[in-house]
Amino acid sequence: MKPRFPGRRTREGGQSLVEFALILPIFMVLVLGLFDGARAVWNYNTLAEAAREGSRYAIVNSGAAASDIEGVVRDHGSGLNQASLSVTVTPSSAPRDVGSTVEVRAEYDFDPLFAIVGLPSITMSSTSRMTIQH
Repeated sequence: MKPRFPGRRTREGGQSLVEFALILPIFMVLVLGLFDGARAVWNYNTLAEAAREGSRYAIVNSGAAASDIEGVVRDHGSGLNQASLSVTVTPSSAPRDVGSTVEVRAEYDFDPLFAIVGLPSITMSSTSRMTIQH
């Protein structure tokens, strides 16, 4: 049997558009949340690697000043916002003795993309401790 009015659209065609409009914001929040989560993991891995490199530098160069070690951490954390990065070296004075432990703590304030809706920044920290062997 032929349709009564060929070429005429039914009223149900708008239903798909309404459903899409209702689901799109939820889908976008999920996609942006996954993207932001991946950024957070990348920032934390960069922070941890920078702290490790700083402590490695400190044990190899036992006479290095705390500012030099901080410079190494900042160089290895080049993908991070440097204004949000803080570095603490313990002990801060050089020279460091054989058998002593050097601790480099790096902290970073991660600003999520959803900060526009009121989410606060997340403080990430990584600590690396190494012992001077020789």
